[in-house]
Amino acid sequence: MPYIGRSTDGFGVRNRFLYLASADDTSVSGADANGATLTFSDGAYVDVYLNGVLLKAGTDYNTNTANTIAGLSAMAANDEVTVIVYDVFTVGDMVSATSGGTFVGNVNFSGNIDVDGTANLDAVDIDGALTQDGGAVFNEASADVDFRVESNGNANMINVDGGNDRVGIGISPGFNVQIDKSSTNTTLTDLTDAQLVLSNTGSATTNQHVKLGFRFQDGSLNGQAMIAAVREANDARSTSLRFYSAPSSDGDPDEAIRIDSNGHVTMPKQPAFHVTGSTQNNVTHNADFYPLKGSGSVIYDVNSDVSLSDNVGFSPGNVHFFVAPVTGKYMFECRLRFDNMTADISYISTSIVTSNRAHGVNMHSTNYFDATASYHSHQGTVIADLDAGDSAYIIFYIAGGTTGTDLDSHSFKGILIA
Repeated sequence: MPYIGRSTDGFGVRNRFLYLASADDTSVSGADANGATLTFSDGAYVDVYLNGVLLKAGTDYNTNTANTIAGLSAMAANDEVTVIVYDVFTVGDMVSATSGGTFVGNVNFSGNIDVDGTANLDAVDIDGALTQDGGAVFNEASADVDFRVESNGNANMINVDGGNDRVGIGISPGFNVQIDKSSTNTTLTDLTDAQLVLSNTGSATTNQHVKLGFRFQDGSLNGQAMIAAVREANDARSTSLRFYSAPSSDGDPDEAIRIDSNGHVTMPKQPAFHVTGSTQNNVTHNADFYPLKGSGSVIYDVNSDVSLSDNVGFSPGNVHFFVAPVTGKYMFECRLRFDNMTADISYISTSIVTSNRAHGVNMHSTNYFDATASYHSHQGTVIADLDAGDSAYIIFYIAGGTTGTDLDSHSFKGILIA
């Protein structure tokens, strides 16, 4: 049976070879009497016996020729030559399975590694693919280190600047979040060169949304806004871009601006109104007259900004007037038709009045009439600057003359323009 013993640099397995010499043989090699072929890698690990007597290496024989015992004295027929070869091997630098240990040199694995506990790695160089089934946390210790992912053509495809708390996509970031896609393409034929693309790959349906949301949160108070591209019909070419403002009472953001697929821009929440008044006979002369006081109809009032009350300190009370919801520039238009206006009236003036001034839009003298005018109209347009909470209304004044003038059709319109 094999013998396992110690050598100078490892362990060895002993193999025995037996040869029967022919007359005058001075060497042995090749297959022995049992058919085993003599091989050895180092003559220092070979013992040679002649008829049971150990021979002296280098004196009684030599191993200068590979796998050959040579230099023997001429032997007699049937002399027995026994060769003992010690094959040397080394045992791996083992780490205890129970108490662990440390690998000092390099370790290469051709198979899989399964780690049930925590793997603490100072540096990792992975040449192949990495598959991560569980969660992953990078830089748990909050060190001033960067995380960078290269693509085939960009060294900063993803770059987390650990020292400055910034994230870059396609660039080393100079801002909190920076996305860069260098391109010389100046046309807008497709999204190939866009810096950021949000997509919805679901089935084609009407009102399919692609949304970009913004949110502020402070304790129990939330604020949000959103930009959305909306498929208006089952056709990718019928797409509108919509901007949504803060949520209304139902909790959903309200649409503020829409740009349809033809480039038309609408603002569903833009303040705008149209108020009309009913006929009033024998209007008062020589006094301010509020044509929409206590009468008329609201044709439309987009933002519910028209009021009949005097809750903002408007002294006449119960007059249709507009209260600005936001500071801006507003365009107002008034139209009034008077019937049966006598020739002895000195003048009639019409104004659009806002909180900061009266804008005179018409003033006519009727003393050049040679008879009562069946119809006479006043109309005018102004652009006024209003602060949030300021009001606007129309007023006219008939000076002198015989009473009996009737106020027929009249209206007041307005819209926020800037």
